[in-house]
Amino acid sequence: MRIVICLTLLTLSTIGFAGGELTAEAVERKIEECFSDKYRTADLIECGELSYEQWDRLLNESYQGLMKVLADDQKVALRAAQRSWIKYRDLEYENIEMFLKNKRGTMYLPLYSQMKANLTEQRARELTSYLSIERNSHY
Repeated sequence: MRIVICLTLLTLSTIGFAGGELTAEAVERKIEECFSDKYRTADLIECGELSYEQWDRLLNESYQGLMKVLADDQKVALRAAQRSWIKYRDLEYENIEMFLKNKRGTMYLPLYSQMKANLTEQRARELTSYLSIERNSHY
């Protein structure tokens, strides 16, 4: 049952929305395009930061979209959850930085930005799934 729900949420998170909103597919394409021919450390860091920025943008657009369509009690719950997630995110960024700070080698520099992006991507996909479910439940 859990697997079915997870697959459903993942599928719904990839559905594009009307009105030219950012989608997970658009973010993935932009990131893939950036990484496609990059090999230098500086380029990989730049693509990792682009990845973070794009997922963060999708996260924020999805959050704002949810706040427009949810009932008041749902908005309160989402706002509380998001504030808690932000606290978790900030602590996890510190944890990642501490974990990688004494590692030797240039590969750890782009790894930091990519780990940040991965954390943000996960939350962006969750919020996008919620928004998709909310929008599709009215048909």
